Amino acid sequence: MTRAKHLFATTVFAFLASAANAAPEQLVIERGMDHTVHAAGLGWSDLAGVATYVASPNVVTAVNVISVVGSPYPASLQAVSPAELEAPIAISASGRGRYASLASVAPLTQLSVVQEGDKLTVQSLQSAGGFRVTTTKNGATNGSGSLSISDLKVDLQTKTIYADIVGANGVGVLNDHALWTYDSVAGPVTFKPGFDKPFDATLSPPALTFSGLFLAKASDIDDIFVAALNLNNIGRVTFTAANNRSATNPLGFGSITISAVPEPGAWASMVAGMAALLVLGRRGAKR
Repeated sequence: MTRAKHLFATTVFAFLASAANAAPEQLVIERGMDHTVHAAGLGWSDLAGVATYVASPNVVTAVNVISVVGSPYPASLQAVSPAELEAPIAISASGRGRYASLASVAPLTQLSVVQEGDKLTVQSLQSAGGFRVTTTKNGATNGSGSLSISDLKVDLQTKTIYADIVGANGVGVLNDHALWTYDSVAGPVTFKPGFDKPFDATLSPPALTFSGLFLAKASDIDDIFVAALNLNNIGRVTFTAANNRSATNPLGFGSITISAVPEPGAWASMVAGMAALLVLGRRGAKR
């Protein structure tokens, strides 16, 4: 009898210890939900915000190298709906057009969090839409091609950014492909949502910036970018440069910023910030 009590007590203790150490439940809030998710003392039934991918100067250079530059504007970039593309063109004295920058703004569609008291910790974020690059025969390509990168998902647990890839020349469709990793995240990963909204509120995630995007697999340079865009060695070198991690290339392929809908003029600030980081990286390399 004493042994039975001991076994029972041990089992109960083990169960309670297991429950105490169990990982918090992940809660998923989506845009335009038809139900309510309860977290941090409120019911959430909608999601707000956008994910803005800002290409690094190296990526902008790569796109310009492989672009069609006649008449006089490059014609390589298009938005993948519902994202919007901001890619202003600078015209040189000779009348040739080049992309000055590249940013793709996509609505957030999903936010996964875990609750810790009255605070939420972000586990992952997902957006819809992206951008497409198309090529024709020129000095950096062997012929026509196309590549779209859309529906980005940032996984904070593995520091991996997944994307839906659609590529020409045999690449095909790659859903939830592990495209990039990120080096750092700036902003409050754990945050306390505002309580000034009514029940069934819209959740806005904190401002977060994921920077230092480098390919999760170096082989994707050839397997995806070179193949889909039909690049020759000149084109290949430009994308390889974006993936070379160094003091002069701290950004890799760029950054992703989670925020409210940007106000007019925010593009210029984001691009200027990227350029400033690049300059700092170059100065550090000279020391």
